[in-house]
Amino acid sequence: MHIRKLRILNYKSFRDSGFIDFGPGFNVIVGQNNSGKTALLEALGLHLGENKPHKRKDTPADYPIDPQCLFEFDLVVKGEELVDAVARTQGLAARDQIAKLKSLAPELENIGATEVHCSLATNRGGSWTSRAYNGGFDTEYLTANGKILTQRQTIGRSDVVFGFGDPNRTQLASFLWAGFSSRVYTFKAERMNIGTYGLASEEILQPNASNLPAVLANMFSSKPGTTAKFNKAVSEVLPSIQLVQSRNVGQYRIFIQNRGADPDRADLANGLEDCGAGVGQVLAILYVAMTMPPSVIMIDEPNSFLHPGAATKLLQILSQYKHQYIISTHSTDIIASVDPDTLHLVRWDDGESGVTPLNRSDQSDLRLVLSEVGVGLSDIFATDRVVWVEGKTEEICFPLLVKAKRGNMPIGTSFIGLRNTGEFQSKRTPAQQILDLYTRLGDANGIMPTALAYSLDRELRTQTQIADLMREFQGKLHFLPRRCYENYLLDPQAISEVLSEHLSDGARVIAEEVESWMKREGASFHPANMQWGSAEFLNQIDAAKLLVRLFSDLSTATVRYEKVKHSVGLTQWLIGNKLDALSELADYADNLVSA
Repeated sequence: MHIRKLRILNYKSFRDSGFIDFGPGFNVIVGQNNSGKTALLEALGLHLGENKPHKRKDTPADYPIDPQCLFEFDLVVKGEELVDAVARTQGLAARDQIAKLKSLAPELENIGATEVHCSLATNRGGSWTSRAYNGGFDTEYLTANGKILTQRQTIGRSDVVFGFGDPNRTQLASFLWAGFSSRVYTFKAERMNIGTYGLASEEILQPNASNLPAVLANMFSSKPGTTAKFNKAVSEVLPSIQLVQSRNVGQYRIFIQNRGADPDRADLANGLEDCGAGVGQVLAILYVAMTMPPSVIMIDEPNSFLHPGAATKLLQILSQYKHQYIISTHSTDIIASVDPDTLHLVRWDDGESGVTPLNRSDQSDLRLVLSEVGVGLSDIFATDRVVWVEGKTEEICFPLLVKAKRGNMPIGTSFIGLRNTGEFQSKRTPAQQILDLYTRLGDANGIMPTALAYSLDRELRTQTQIADLMREFQGKLHFLPRRCYENYLLDPQAISEVLSEHLSDGARVIAEEVESWMKREGASFHPANMQWGSAEFLNQIDAAKLLVRLFSDLSTATVRYEKVKHSVGLTQWLIGNKLDALSELADYADNLVSA
């Protein structure tokens, strides 16, 4: 489950937020204190509470305030999640209703394997209802793969109504909310009073984490493998902690053993209530991430209850688990720690909060964030280890290749493009001087990250030149097996797909045209003017210049090849469709991070 859209109307500092988009992975909300970030998280909580209507400055002082606070959501759930939610709230008979629905709508036979889009709305402090589209209730509000699951009789398919005996929208929304609200967790900076709990056998953590001692006790007694991973993760975030225990002392109580203490000395352990304010949050967040089905995990200002290093490490661990994360912060460390699907800036302006979507890769947007939270560019450099690569293309694509090969990037490791790789060939600035420069930066007060390796294009360097440079860099310097990165992207089908995306009026260039052009023109881009085809030819051809000409010729000069934009597009297409074609490159990138 994840939240796809949210709109806030008349709640706290928001008059009308408009629809705010969220991705299924990390989502970061930035802004100054008191800008509306916490109100936004409260709205996302899916938990009914009291009305706190917006106080509009243009409303006369003696005029009654509109009491209705409205939240509108679009949720994306797996079909099986929907089935389970219905069964939990409506009883086993609900599955019979689903079977009937499938018989009436055969295209939904695979409902359990598909995504279902649900729309909900709630009056804060009131009840849930299904959200109207286009201002009315005569269009679909529950769809799967574009097919209508639930609809009004006025559309003409009155037999396909997902209402379970009562096709009104309120009932549908109620069981959707009941099924999914328990999967939304919000963690704030306040100390959590979760150190003790009754002797109950529970596996599902409550949204307020109150039963944490009970679910930990159950995990510790029944899942030793998960317990070991959990304690390891806790120690990575909070190195002073060696062991977490939940003991039966008439009730379940959480104890913390600090590093260096004898784990058999129970008297040396501290109760959770005697530990720092952030420990409870870390335990609860990690438990949800590591044991719960896909959930929505919201963290309000993690840097306010964890020091920056611990907050960064926590987020890096969370990235290994498939949940939706929504993080409110005024710290650029957080932005640098994750690769967010969305980045939103919340600002207080002219008496109300507004939300602006930002592009993390856009320098002007990044500078806007920095100016808003009052930091400089140097403050966002947050990583433990760096692989310095040729340029921006490799900086973006190498992590994609490593993830495709091993499933995830090693925690705390980043690829960063070198500013001027030509310096490595300059007689005026020998390689050793540049190596010394980066070594000094890496050692400077421990602030800059350690350099794992350096990666350069092979270009037309001789084996002697390569050996000399590698010797200078004491084993840290690596060269692509081929002339440059683009030499791995000369796949006719991939080029056809990416080039066609940028042609106007639906025009297309087919793969056969691309292949024919490369065979006809390719020799002019090879240093020895060899004909197309051999491995040596593909290794040595000037693929970057070839792609510039190819894009221009086959698009009749309407599409100009842009190295970063189109090389990334070609890489993404090949990863998604012909990963084997990049196996040598993926192995090379993976070797860099394993150096």
